[in-house]
Amino acid sequence: MDPLAKYEIPFSGLALGKHQFELEIDDTFFNQFEHAIIEHGRIKVAVTLDKQTLLLQFDFVITGSMQLECDRCAGDFDFPVHLNEHLIVKFGDYVNEEDIDILVIPHTADKVNLAQQLYEYISLARPLHCEHPLNEKGKSTCDPKMLKLLSKLEADSKPHEEPDHRWDALLKLKNEGLN
Repeated sequence: MDPLAKYEIPFSGLALGKHQFELEIDDTFFNQFEHAIIEHGRIKVAVTLDKQTLLLQFDFVITGSMQLECDRCAGDFDFPVHLNEHLIVKFGDYVNEEDIDILVIPHTADKVNLAQQLYEYISLARPLHCEHPLNEKGKSTCDPKMLKLLSKLEADSKPHEEPDHRWDALLKLKNEGLN
């Protein structure tokens, strides 16, 4: 069975109007996407479908957390996710790639799979720079042992070279020309 099948919303048998659905996203969901930038998370999605005659409108309330790796100390931490998203699904014969908030599906479709849209919403909520959050005192919660080790490695990797005195004469001429 396709693990992403549980993110399909069957709409053909539903009456016009609003309908509620609950979806859960976990590690299995993220593992289905090749080169996923998020691998672990626990997220709940409250979906409101407003079925209309010519289109479907979806409202998503996405809450939970995703596990990220800190760019500073390489430790894992939970990053909170709180999103409100809106998607319009239209029926047609062509794929609309111009508007990310409108999905076009065939007239013969009786369900819509929301997995790709949900993955994109959650992925876009990931910050560009991931760092452990500050504690209540405003101090970093990064791993102090790792920061100390990284600082030592950085200091050890800097070259300890003697200055090249061959350039002193040119530097002196340059400085005299500035006066």
